Amino acid sequence: MNEEEKIVEQNEAAPISTEKADEVAEQFSFDNLKPKIKPIWKILFLVFLLGCIAVSLYFSFNALSLDMYEYSETDDGWQLTGFHTDSSEENKVVRIDYVMEKHGVGWEKNENKPISSIKKYAFCCDNEVEIIHIGKTVTNIEELAFYSCKNLQAILVDPENPSYLSENGILYNKDKTELILFPISYVDYAKNTLAQTTGEEKTMRYALPSSVERIGALGFAYAKGLTEIDLPQNLKTLGTLAFFRCESLGKISLPKGLTTIGSDAFSYCKKLTYMYIPASVTEIGHHAFYECTGLTEIDAERSEEQFKKIELGDYWENVNLLKSITIRYDRPEASK
Repeated sequence: MNEEEKIVEQNEAAPISTEKADEVAEQFSFDNLKPKIKPIWKILFLVFLLGCIAVSLYFSFNALSLDMYEYSETDDGWQLTGFHTDSSEENKVVRIDYVMEKHGVGWEKNENKPISSIKKYAFCCDNEVEIIHIGKTVTNIEELAFYSCKNLQAILVDPENPSYLSENGILYNKDKTELILFPISYVDYAKNTLAQTTGEEKTMRYALPSSVERIGALGFAYAKGLTEIDLPQNLKTLGTLAFFRCESLGKISLPKGLTTIGSDAFSYCKKLTYMYIPASVTEIGHHAFYECTGLTEIDAERSEEQFKKIELGDYWENVNLLKSITIRYDRPEASK
C-alpha cells in the first residue's frame, strides 16, 4: 500500500469529532442559506406586485375607454346594450329614447335611430344614476336591465309608450299585471317628490295595484326603507330574488291565490319574524327564506302531508335556519 492509500484509509476509518460535525452541520444549516433565499423571495414578491399593478391599470384604462352609451342594431331597431357614467351631476338623469352619438367631447341625439329595447344588465351596479326616462319607442326591456343600481330613485315612462308605464316612479308593464322594478332608492323619491315617507329615517309602506299578478325577478330587491308591503289578491308569482335583501321589511302577507315563491325570494330579509304560506302555493324555490335570521314562525294552510307535496327547492328541510323555525300545519294566517 503506497503512502496516498494509507492516508485515505486513515481518514475513512477515523471518526469525525463532535466539534467537527457541528462545524460541518453549521455550514449547511438553513439559517446560513437564508441570506441567499431572501433575495429570491424579494424578487418574486416584486414580480407579483408589479403584476397586480399591471392588471389594475389594465382594468382602469379599459373602464375609461368604455363609451357612455353602447348600442347594437337589431331587426326591430336599436338596442341599448350598456351605459357607463361618471359622478357628474348631469349624468344622474338618463333618457332612453334615441341613440346618442358622440361628437367631439359631447353626445348628440340622433332622432333617426329610435331605441326599441334595453338589454339585460345594460345598467349594471351603477351607483350614480338617480332618474331614468324611458321613451315611447322602447317596447322590450329585458329582465335585469337595471341591475343593482343602488341610487336609482325612479323610472319614468312616456305616456305614449305601448308596452310600459310608470306609476309614481315604479315600473310596470302596460296593463299593470307585472311589477318590473321598484327602484332601490325609491324611498328618497317618495320623500323628496311625493312626500309619502314617514319619520326621519325615511321608511314607507307600499301597496301594489290590485291588477298585479306577478312580481318580476329582483322586483323589490335591496329596497331601502321598505318596512311593509300589501300584496293584491290576484298575485300569482313572486319571481326570483323578488324581495332579496329587503332588510327593513318586517311585515308581509301572502295572498291565498299565490302559487309560486321564487328562489331566494326573501333571502336576507332579516326583520321578517312570521310567514304564512297559503294552500294555493305549489312551488317554493331554493333558498327562499335563506338567512331570514329573525324568522321564527311559519304557518302553513296545508296539512303536513299535503305540504310535502309542494315542489320544495334546496335548503328547505336541511338548512340550519329552518331547524330553529316552528312550522305549524293546518293553520289559518295569524293576526299580527
